[in-house]
Amino acid sequence: MKPFREYISEGVSDLGRFAGSSKTIPFWFNPKTNKLIVVGISAPGGPWHATAVAKDPRKFGTTKEEILKYMEKWDREWKYYDDFGQTAESFYDDVADQVKDISYGIQILMGEKGFFKCTLMGELVSGSFGEPTRRGSVQPTKAQWRDFVEMISLVPKIMEINLSGFSAPGQFVSLYRTDFEFFAKYGRVPQRTEIGSRMAQFREETDVLKEGSYPTGLLRTDHKGWIHPEKKMFVLWSGGDLVRPFHEEHVVNNPEEYGLTKEFIEDFFSKDERMKVKLDSLRKGILDTNKELAQEMYNRGWIRFSKFARNETISLANGSSNDFNTLHKGSLLIYPTVRWPEHEGTVPVINRIELHGKMSSIFIKSSKSWEYWLKTKKAPQREEAQIMRFNQWLCDSR
Repeated sequence: MKPFREYISEGVSDLGRFAGSSKTIPFWFNPKTNKLIVVGISAPGGPWHATAVAKDPRKFGTTKEEILKYMEKWDREWKYYDDFGQTAESFYDDVADQVKDISYGIQILMGEKGFFKCTLMGELVSGSFGEPTRRGSVQPTKAQWRDFVEMISLVPKIMEINLSGFSAPGQFVSLYRTDFEFFAKYGRVPQRTEIGSRMAQFREETDVLKEGSYPTGLLRTDHKGWIHPEKKMFVLWSGGDLVRPFHEEHVVNNPEEYGLTKEFIEDFFSKDERMKVKLDSLRKGILDTNKELAQEMYNRGWIRFSKFARNETISLANGSSNDFNTLHKGSLLIYPTVRWPEHEGTVPVINRIELHGKMSSIFIKSSKSWEYWLKTKKAPQREEAQIMRFNQWLCDSR
């Protein structure tokens, strides 16, 4: 492997400081130029990957005019911005102003220029190239994937990498710390002989869960939805985050499942013409999220839930002012569905639980930390220490 000093460029030294913290850090990385650009500390309102490109195109080796051409081709073709009086120019302004959180055109353009779109969450980095869920988008070479993993492996605190679109559009693979060197050398994922023995543990449905509450038939697959701790309600369905129906799409199309009415949804999106268009786009799955509706759900006590069976992760999110109290109640509600590797049972294994609040997150990676969180309603000591170190670094850097 190349020595770390060869990768010292804009933003690379910061990545090591952010790794292991409780914050979500979006960044772009180009293996050809060894250029790493940290977007900022992510919050529910941004900044996002596309925001950084739209605000400073020259930093990424492009221009506003070039971006507009890609938006006109890709974002309009995939109907990401609507035809209700909106042009590529106004869509560009929305992206730069953090009104819109994503642009397929920008992602494909950045892919053609050699940039990986990356996100750091604690000890996990996810990386994609172009627009990995869409066929016809630019595809990275094996050498580019290898260079990307090699760079990430040089940051000691990063223990896992998710490669979106590596094997096929819409699919991802997970690499653990022990896999990094092998992948950087050969460009493929090593075979794991323990997979067969682990799958043999999942022979039967759990008898721990109360019948009629959590849909146990989903336990072995990727699934998502909403849970309400106070009402002990589960509204869940099969599918990963990139698969329809999306969270807010399900709410607007099935309001009665959440104690809402169709009239409420219509009134909620009747504030102005753009909101009406957003409602139509949500119903059709053109938009994958809506922060106004998500905030309304959070305020009503709902938690956005996702379970990724492939990488054994559960994610809970609530952006209300009572965020971590609500997340704690949600954790108690799903407790019977959680089994760590060292425990016996028929419930599928979990290796990571993410708790996302309004301004910060907690990442739980062991049964000991999970029990500590459930008993004390506090961040586990190790994660708490990481938060303190991160905040101290942030203050020192200002």
